Amino acid sequence: ARKHYHGQTGLFLVAIDANALGDALRWERSRNDELFPHLYGELDLGAVVEILDLRARSDGGHDVPELKP
Repeated sequence: ARKHYHGQTGLFLVAIDANALGDALRWERSRNDELFPHLYGELDLGAVVEILDLRARSDGGHDVPELKP
């Protein structure tokens, strides 16, 4: 959010059940060698478990809500 959406409002964080995506979800290494999820195919809306408001602060950052495990 900080890198791509700094200062933007009206954003949402969508929590997904990764297991429900099956083989379409692949964890690949990013430039800094951390694992990053990539979805190959359409997002099955049945895999959405929660939609949370990503509130913008006055400094342009966002308050990221805590996700349920």
